[in-house]
Amino acid sequence: MTLPVARQRNMGVIAKRALANVAWANGSRPPKDSYRYPYWERLQKLKYDFLRGDLAQSAATALRFGLSVPGVHTAIVGTAKPGRFLENAAALEAGELPGALFESIRQHGAKLRVPIGWDKSKKTLVPTPLGQTLSS
Repeated sequence: MTLPVARQRNMGVIAKRALANVAWANGSRPPKDSYRYPYWERLQKLKYDFLRGDLAQSAATALRFGLSVPGVHTAIVGTAKPGRFLENAAALEAGELPGALFESIRQHGAKLRVPIGWDKSKKTLVPTPLGQTLSS
């Protein structure tokens, strides 16, 4: 279901993995675990400018971006470190991203669409490895 349809039907929308497991934290080195690898690979292609700076600031921008999307009402953000909950809450106190920043991130991502496919084993949508598609 797309966001416009969800808005039209007055449905709430949850952003899952709004922080993409902070897969950009490794920079150009791929993560050691296969779980974060598709996110890392996707972000390598997208090369968002805001991910190149301070890790806490880039995570705050990513989280605020996800919650600035019209029709998104909440986000699932997991962490193994309780202090991160407070950092995320503090970042969200700043509210939605400024319109110009939101649009620049959105437009950059739209220009470089990365395929997403259905992973039967995980029963979820996932970024597909570049040059590969997942069966439905």
